[in-house]
Amino acid sequence: MSRTQVEACLISTETSKITLPELMLRLLTDLNNLGRCSVELNKSSTLFLKVVPANRNKSAAVHDFDVPILASNFTSLAALEDLTTRQIVPLIDGVKNVHQISDEVDADPDLVKSCVQNMIFYNVCKVVPAFHLTNVYRVMPGIERLIFNGTLQRECLKTVTKAENDAPSIRDIMVLYGDMQIGITVKNLLARHTTIANKIDEKKFCDFGVMHGLISRVYKYPLYTRYNQTTVKANTTLRWFNGAHHTDDILQRIEPALTIADLDDRIEADHSVVVCWK
Repeated sequence: MSRTQVEACLISTETSKITLPELMLRLLTDLNNLGRCSVELNKSSTLFLKVVPANRNKSAAVHDFDVPILASNFTSLAALEDLTTRQIVPLIDGVKNVHQISDEVDADPDLVKSCVQNMIFYNVCKVVPAFHLTNVYRVMPGIERLIFNGTLQRECLKTVTKAENDAPSIRDIMVLYGDMQIGITVKNLLARHTTIANKIDEKKFCDFGVMHGLISRVYKYPLYTRYNQTTVKANTTLRWFNGAHHTDDILQRIEPALTIADLDDRIEADHSVVVCWK
C-alpha cells in the first residue's frame, strides 16, 4: 500500500480519497471470500493482493539448473494473475530447466526463478533435478512411506507404469529404489534389473521419487587439483572445477553450451580432475 501511494498518490489527492471507502470494501470482501484481490487504481497501476497461509513454509531457493514440474492437480491458467507466470507455465514440461525457460520467454532468469518459487509456495509446481541416465540417486528415510501408504503406492504405479497390461508391482518399485546408491547410475540400475526396467518410465520413476522424498539426487562436483588464480581468470571450463559447482550447475554457466556427456568426457579425460559426490 505504501508503494501505491508513492507511485499512484493513492491517498494524497482529493480525487483518490473519494474512492478509498469503495476500494477498502472491495479489498475486504474479495480477500475474505476469494483469498485474493486485484483492483485497478488508475490506467497504469493495478493492485494485486493474496492471503498467505500463516502455516505455509517458505519455499526453498530455485536455481537455473532446476527443472519445474506442474502439480498433478493443476488444471488452469485462470488462477494465475501474474503475467510472467502465465508465460512460463505452458513451457513447464518436466524437461526444460529454469534457465532454458527464461531464454524461451526472453525474461530475466531471476524473475522466472521468483515466479517458480511463488508457484512452489502455492503447491502449483515442484522442482526436480535434470534427468540423465548418468544421474546418481540415494534412497531416503521417507522410502518407508511407500510400504505403508496405499494412496502413495497407487499414485506411484499410475505415474511410472509404461503399459497397464504389464505394470510393475510395489515390490519391483521398492527393489529399484532400494538399489539406488552412490556409484550406481540410473543406466547401471536399469541394466541390473532389465525385467523391471522394461515396465517403467525411468524419468518419471526418478522424478516421482524425488518429488515425494523417497530418493534424492547425488551431485557430481569436479575439482581441478591444480586450481589457482590463473585458473580463476581463465575463460575455460576448468574455472568452474573448484569443488563448489556440480555438473548441472556448470552446464548453465559455460559458453558455448555442452551436453552432460561432453562435460563428463572432459572430466574423465583430465587426470588432474577429481570428483566429489554429495
